[in-house]
Amino acid sequence: MAKVDFALDGPVPWANPDVAAAPTVHLGGTRAEIEAAENAVAEGRVVDRPYVLTVQPGILDPSRAPDGAQTLWAYLHVPSGSTLDPTETVTAQLERFAPASATA
Repeated sequence: MAKVDFALDGPVPWANPDVAAAPTVHLGGTRAEIEAAENAVAEGRVVDRPYVLTVQPGILDPSRAPDGAQTLWAYLHVPSGSTLDPTETVTAQLERFAPASATA
């Protein structure tokens, strides 16, 4: 597993506004995309559109960031022993579902 932590100057501008109220968000696209992403990890690869688990802790605990700001954690599976820096891959997947975001 690889993790990326984000310190944001505001909430994530999700394409679907209902997602803004969810403390945990699974980003994967279609069922086929999620399956392909997880199968790739089992085969020792990481795809451009991985299955990413995100956590918006400020939804339940506003003390996790200063007023108006937000933190976001993102995890993805990687092959055992991977040295991948997941930042760009995770950022691209976040921007897919929050196209107006400036997460990096």
